[in-house]
Amino acid sequence: MFERVRSFVRDWFTRFMLASEQAEGAGGNGVRAARIGKRKYRRVAVAPSERFVWGMVTLIIALVGVIALEIVCILVTGAFNSELLAVISGLIGSLVTAFVMGKKS
Repeated sequence: MFERVRSFVRDWFTRFMLASEQAEGAGGNGVRAARIGKRKYRRVAVAPSERFVWGMVTLIIALVGVIALEIVCILVTGAFNSELLAVISGLIGSLVTAFVMGKKS
């Protein structure tokens, strides 16, 4: 389960950039090359750090856990817990901000 979430986060935040080729053997790996002026560029994928990916996975797991805790609280007491609702909205805000503002390509 964690691997699917990690791969989704890693794929979502992977950026693609143009980098200049160094040696004549650098054009392999099925990477598309483009000529801009006299230089030859290739498209390079830059993946996010594992620390960032695990942080996003932790936020998602925390959100699911707090939602489950709120559901249990509603079932037991019959009322919403305003503190848990505030935590849920904070976690959702953090995730939305990261997913909307963090996507650079």
